[in-house]
Amino acid sequence: MALLEIKDLSIQFSTDEGVLHAVDNLNLSVDQGKTLCIVGESGCGKSVTARAIMGLLPIPPAKITSGSVVLDTKDLLGLSEKEMRALRGNDIAMIFQDPMTSLNPVLTCGYQIQESLHIHDKITKKEAKEKALALMKQVGIPEAEKRFSEYPHQFSGGMRQRVMIAMALSCKPKLLIADEPTTALDVSIQAQILELLGTLKKSSDMAMIFITHDLGVVAEIADEIIVLYAGTVAERGTTKDIFNHAAHPYTLGLLESVPHISKEQEHLTVIPGTLPDPTDYQPGCRFYERCTFHSDLCKKDPVEEEITPGHRVACFHYRLKDQQY
Repeated sequence: MALLEIKDLSIQFSTDEGVLHAVDNLNLSVDQGKTLCIVGESGCGKSVTARAIMGLLPIPPAKITSGSVVLDTKDLLGLSEKEMRALRGNDIAMIFQDPMTSLNPVLTCGYQIQESLHIHDKITKKEAKEKALALMKQVGIPEAEKRFSEYPHQFSGGMRQRVMIAMALSCKPKLLIADEPTTALDVSIQAQILELLGTLKKSSDMAMIFITHDLGVVAEIADEIIVLYAGTVAERGTTKDIFNHAAHPYTLGLLESVPHISKEQEHLTVIPGTLPDPTDYQPGCRFYERCTFHSDLCKKDPVEEEITPGHRVACFHYRLKDQQY
């Protein structure tokens, strides 16, 4: 049984330009101890999905029009804010994209880790501080005793992200959501953070949803991958399915746009065009205008079709996958 299961989730936002369709009929599941990567360009619905799981969408203007989000038999969409607050940290936690804006600038980093332990674990401040120091050491922050009393602006980007990881893991959640946690970091720090997350996930048998647009990161950490485009699933499958047997033209385009160290390339491959207007989606495949293989058939709404067990694609022309994008 999946630890987290999302069924038919649809999310809209009311804007001055009209109703923005952020996520449409999303289905996904994550098993304990597994990592699901959600991939797609900006605006495809990745972060909105994460915030819906956490109960952090601003309602209004956001509105969940359909679906369920079940974590370990509890439908999170039916819980009150008080009940969700009790789950956050204990059962589910999130690492946000920019730690500088996520950490409180007027509180010390040590206090912010200690506070979550004190609230959720019902322990004394002294015990919470001892656990916070242990967590800081566990996530690789040097001189933890000294740095406990320092503020976020005194930490580098990589160290701030380690503080966020320590906060997220402080109460040993069953599910960790990481929303592009390595985007603003250089490649060496990025590798350290990914290694740290992998080690901590294995040691606690925790499930993880990793949101990113970086396919290099995905190849390293994913068990399962979902490719989102314009709020809908284009393709889903194992890491091997997506990287070795990609079927959707959008997935092919993403893979072709990654530079290869073994190839000499004068220009990088790009996917032409831009995302369609989310307030004015037309019937049919949302990738239609940008797709190399489109035909009149694509003016109908595609449904996910299983190619091999667990590998599904929403495309009428997926059999053209062997052609270069």
